[in-house]
Amino acid sequence: MEGKELLDTFGIYINKISDMEYREELLKVLIPMQHEVENAAFSEDEDMEETEDVNMTM
Repeated sequence: MEGKELLDTFGIYINKISDMEYREELLKVLIPMQHEVENAAFSEDEDMEETEDVNMTM
């Protein structure tokens, strides 16, 4: 497998992967991490919207 691309990503996501067995094992760890990142990002967005609403009201 020397010189062959194993994995290509798009941000925190797998874009292409050549070893499906490795993919299965990787996803067991990667999916919970992706959910954590997504939840944190959406949580921050909601906090920002609430803050903006409060700041705009006088």
